[in-house]
Amino acid sequence: MGSGFLAPTEFPELLALGHKPALYLAGPVLKKIETEKLPHAEILSGMVNMWNPNIKVSYYMLGGGWAGEPVAPTGLRKNPFWDSDDKNFMNQLPNQALLSSSDQNNLHVGDFVFYQPWEGDGMLEFKNLLLFRQNKIIGEWETYRGGN
Repeated sequence: MGSGFLAPTEFPELLALGHKPALYLAGPVLKKIETEKLPHAEILSGMVNMWNPNIKVSYYMLGGGWAGEPVAPTGLRKNPFWDSDDKNFMNQLPNQALLSSSDQNNLHVGDFVFYQPWEGDGMLEFKNLLLFRQNKIIGEWETYRGGN
C-alpha cells in the first residue's frame, strides 16, 4: 500500500495511472572534483572520458548510498567505478556516495541532489522524514517502526 502512495521507481505503472512520486531523498554535495583524471589510473583517463564523457566531474555526497536513483539535478549518474547497476559491486558505505556527470552540470558544494527510491520501503532507512513544499520545511513524519 505504501508504494501506491509514494510511487517509487520500481512501480512505473503507478505513473501511467497518474500518480506522481511523493518521496525524494536528498543529500548535499560535500566535494566537487573537476578533473578528467582517474585517480591511480591517470594514463587511462583520456580513453575512459572518450568512452563516457559523463564521468568527467565527480561529486562526493553526504548520504546518497540509498536504494534509489538520482533524479535532480538531471545528468547525474552513479559512478561506475564506485557503484554498479548490476548489484554485483555496490557501495558499502551508505552514508557516502560518489556521483558523476559531464562538465556541463552546474552543481556546487552545498547544493542538494535528490533521489527517487526504488521502493516505498526506502523511507524505512530513516527515523524521520521532513516534509518540504515550495522551498520550505513544513513538517516532519516519523517512519513506520512496527508494533502497536
